[in-house]
Amino acid sequence: MLLTKQKPLIGILIVVLSIAVMSSCAISTPPMLMPESSLPSVTPSDPSTTITKPVISTSAPPPQTWPPKTDPNPSSDFTYMINGDNITITGYKGPAGDVVIPEKIDGKSVTTIGDGAFDGCAYLIARMTIPNGVTSIGNRAFSGCFNMVSITIPDSVTSIGQGAFSGCSKLTHIKIPSGITSIDEYTFSNCQGLTDITIPDGVTYIGQGVFQGCVNLTRITLPNSLLVIYYNAFLGCTSLIDAMIPNSVVYIGNGVFEGCVNLISISIPNSIFNIYDDVFRNCLNLTTITVPDSVINIGRMAFGNCYNLTTITIPGSVSSIDEWAFLGCPKIVVICPFDSFAHQYCIENGIKFQLAELATE
Repeated sequence: MLLTKQKPLIGILIVVLSIAVMSSCAISTPPMLMPESSLPSVTPSDPSTTITKPVISTSAPPPQTWPPKTDPNPSSDFTYMINGDNITITGYKGPAGDVVIPEKIDGKSVTTIGDGAFDGCAYLIARMTIPNGVTSIGNRAFSGCFNMVSITIPDSVTSIGQGAFSGCSKLTHIKIPSGITSIDEYTFSNCQGLTDITIPDGVTYIGQGVFQGCVNLTRITLPNSLLVIYYNAFLGCTSLIDAMIPNSVVYIGNGVFEGCVNLISISIPNSIFNIYDDVFRNCLNLTTITVPDSVINIGRMAFGNCYNLTTITIPGSVSSIDEWAFLGCPKIVVICPFDSFAHQYCIENGIKFQLAELATE
């Protein structure tokens, strides 16, 4: 009986407590209101109004436009080897940003950037300065430095190794030192930011795939000292418009200009004996070609899939043409001398031709 009499009392206490709580909330200090001018001008009823969440980027930030660093990094930022009075840089362990290699470490001259010294410093290096006195840059020395936008190489450098700058995709310009005589394999491959480059006088050899995949390279200047352009040197340079090959060149290897889809003009020098396999394959915008009198052979798919090639002049000196040399060239007309090898080749392979004697009339 006692418990049943207490139930109404408990209910009354609960109601009283609820009223007290509500009253305390009502008399509490109201929040400070923002001035009307500082409120955002958003109309809640506007159906086009959306609330966007901030986007958090997980990729590396773009290079900043701060002034270039000039003071050398401390020697503690590098790993290195001592060879007598000379220093070879073998690695980097410093902070991200601009890197200036000191001319001397522990009183000894820095003369070499070793193989793979900065290989894989993907987002660490923004701008690189190599000091005067360095004579050699090793294989893959800066390979994969994706964030590097510029590099200063002194004229003291006489050797640059294979793939030294391969994959430096933000590198927009590079000055090759005047003392370089050979550019080794894949040195600048996949440097997608390069737009033009000048090969200095004195260079005699451009190695395999040196500019392969440089998709924004529009123009290249080749020196009169150049003798050899090796396999796939400009493979996939899809923005290359023209290339003036000097008369000093005696060898153009397989696939040198393969996939240069915007190449519209090229001059083959009178010093070339062979047009090897795939040299101009998939050069979709080539329209005319003149083969010089020095050429004796045209290789397999040399002009394969040159869809817009309309005329090619082939001299009587040519004594060998592969059966697939012009595969995928539906618009081609061959201009050649009467009874020449090219004339017979066209007849046997069903290719349109015009005799040179008539073409000049």
